[in-house]
Amino acid sequence: MPKKPAIVLWHRNPLLDSGGVFTSINLNLTPYLLYTARQDEFAGIALIIGDTSFSTYSNRLIHISDLDKHPVRSSRIEGLPLTINLYADTWTMADLYFALLFGLMCGSSIGVLCFYGLMNHANPRKEILTAIKQNQFHVVYQPVVDANNLQMGGVEVLMRWHHPGAGEIPPDAFIGFAEAQKLIVPLTLHLFDLILRDAPTLKNAFRRVQAGH
Repeated sequence: MPKKPAIVLWHRNPLLDSGGVFTSINLNLTPYLLYTARQDEFAGIALIIGDTSFSTYSNRLIHISDLDKHPVRSSRIEGLPLTINLYADTWTMADLYFALLFGLMCGSSIGVLCFYGLMNHANPRKEILTAIKQNQFHVVYQPVVDANNLQMGGVEVLMRWHHPGAGEIPPDAFIGFAEAQKLIVPLTLHLFDLILRDAPTLKNAFRRVQAGH
């Protein structure tokens, strides 16, 4: 094949110093390209003899320094000054698509789990029951004054919720939700327990107020 790369081989006859077999092999990498057409990871091949290389990246002989890619595999044929380098893409388009799909699936799964965890942690019904068990509720006593004689006739009991993370929760928020979720009964019973706990202190306070008047 004129004007095409070729390899010349000389195999000397061990019995005759000047005798042997001389042959030439035309270099044609087209069959390799056809064979690997459906294998996206393979990018090319290079045949190296000495400092000269013939590869699928060029249609002529080039110096090995012009091979700008590192081979994924290099094999040297024993007994011949021939090295074969195989080149492949680390990430093919199919690999990128699968990685992107896998990332989206993992991200969606983690997002769903985080959402479920946040919803479970921020469940108002569970928060109210936890607040009752951990004594996050407290009562505030507001005096009730008779307008006719300006005498204190009693106190108004107001329930307040101090959440350790969210701070003060407005009464309209948790009382309305407790009524909707049928938690008003345990919340009221807890209010009575708080009042009962403060009863001795309230009794002494009323005595001091009456003595002062």
